[in-house]
Amino acid sequence: RWSPEWVAAKGENRLLKAWALGMPVAGAGIESYCDHGMRYFAQTTEHWVHVFGLLRSMSARQADAELGRATALKNSASIIAQKWLEVFDEGLLRRVG
Repeated sequence: RWSPEWVAAKGENRLLKAWALGMPVAGAGIESYCDHGMRYFAQTTEHWVHVFGLLRSMSARQADAELGRATALKNSASIIAQKWLEVFDEGLLRRVG
C-alpha cells in the first residue's frame, strides 16, 4: 500500500487532463481528486466492478465527461497562471510597501 504522504502528494492533473479531453473519470479516492469533484472512485475490486457497471451507461459517461470538462476549464493554465501572478504581485507589494 501507498503511504499517506504519497497519496496526499498526488495532484489532480490526470483527472483534469482526462476531463479536458472529454473523457469520464474513475479513480482511487485520492483527496485531490475528490476535492476537484471526481464522482466515481473505488478502492477494492468490488468497488471497481460497481463503478465500471455504473459507467457502462453512455449517458453516465457523457454526463461525467461534460461536468468534468467544465471543471477542467475552470482550472485552465491561463486561469492558474493568473492566480500565481496575483500571489507574486501581492508578495512584491508587501515587500515594497
